[in-house]
Amino acid sequence: MKKQQVVKMRQRKHIFFGVIIFLMVLAYLTYHAVSFLTREKPAVYTIGEQTSLAQNRSYTGLIIRQERVEKTERPGIVNYYVPASSRVSVNDVVYSVDETGNFTKIAAEEGFQHVRNTDVSEFLNEYSSGYDGKDFSSVYDLKYELNSRLLLSASAAELERFARDFITGFEMHKAAATGLVEYYVDGFEEFNEASITAEDFDRSAYEKKQLSAMTQAAAGDPVYKLITTEAWDIYIPLTTSEAASMTETKSVKVRFTEADLETTVRFSLVHGADDNYFGKLTLTKYLLRYADSRYLKLELLREEKSGLQIPKSAAAEEELYVIPADYLTTGGNSDSYGFQTRPAGDTGALATFTPVSILYKNDTFCYIEKKALEQGTVLVKPGSTETFRVLSTEKLTGAYNVNRGYAVFKVFEVLDESEDYYIIKNGSYNGLSAYDKILLYPTFGMNGDFIY
Repeated sequence: MKKQQVVKMRQRKHIFFGVIIFLMVLAYLTYHAVSFLTREKPAVYTIGEQTSLAQNRSYTGLIIRQERVEKTERPGIVNYYVPASSRVSVNDVVYSVDETGNFTKIAAEEGFQHVRNTDVSEFLNEYSSGYDGKDFSSVYDLKYELNSRLLLSASAAELERFARDFITGFEMHKAAATGLVEYYVDGFEEFNEASITAEDFDRSAYEKKQLSAMTQAAAGDPVYKLITTEAWDIYIPLTTSEAASMTETKSVKVRFTEADLETTVRFSLVHGADDNYFGKLTLTKYLLRYADSRYLKLELLREEKSGLQIPKSAAAEEELYVIPADYLTTGGNSDSYGFQTRPAGDTGALATFTPVSILYKNDTFCYIEKKALEQGTVLVKPGSTETFRVLSTEKLTGAYNVNRGYAVFKVFEVLDESEDYYIIKNGSYNGLSAYDKILLYPTFGMNGDFIY
């Protein structure tokens, strides 16, 4: 009997698809685990307890008044008979023009005879006590004031006699109107509020021309100016955020730094020709004190407003549906808010209660996420047949609360601000509270996104 030859069959290798699927899932989970562990963690800010920003803001203001510049019609030596910052009426002689120079020579000699050495000494002592070495223009003011005093002393008793004796080539001029006399010009006399720009506050480019007595003037040269009203304005440069925080402000309390003088003034906003914003402070007193100044250092004294402090970098915006608050109702087996709704275009459908999360609410409107209701949804006012179609939106400012690991948009109300922080209202509807965690650097549309 022949032996049977046994041939070994080569075994086929089976592919275990289960192992392959397992490895793929493992790779997927490993990738996402590594990505999660190595990703950049979102920066989170924890809101502290209630605080306030009571920082006064300092400015250099631009003074603007109603100023009328008077010019001489004929050439000659100009002499003055009214001290600077004096009030005059239309009957008061302000200046004269001396074509020959004879009057000026004799008037100066008479003046020296009338002014005692003690008078000059007292004046110089008074000047030196208030002298500021940084203000070189005050030296020219001193020269003008001394010349003016000499002429004023002589003219007080002798002006009529001089006018008779030197009638040829000599002409006296009375005030053109009632007002306050100043003897300088600087180009701001015809200031137009609509053309104000940040360059107007550049003091390095400011030029003030002093109009001095006993000087030669050409026909058409300015000789003096009149401030014709008691009202005057101070303009101050504002940042965009400062302007935004003062849109409803009607009055402010200010301190004039150099005089340590405090007062409350009217306030309004001005949009400049360069798109910058400026504050306008309107006063009706202290005109005489600052009649010879164009710039003035001051502080806005701010009322202390308490609230929660959050960084400005945490602020974000969400576009929300705006719905009249009287459409809001409760329903179902809970006290949750919502609306009586029916689909857009189906006028025959019965209204049903739809619960909705209200992100913010005031006495007039409530605000909800755009994904909470379909655009065009019809709302039925409770106890009425009135309807409202959900279409209108508005962007509100808030921050993303991440207490639960995902972003929840919370609207806030700004009470005050500094360069880096907002002070927001504590206890606003569905708002932020102390010790809440918020995203420090959010991006648009993060509401509902998981953060951790």
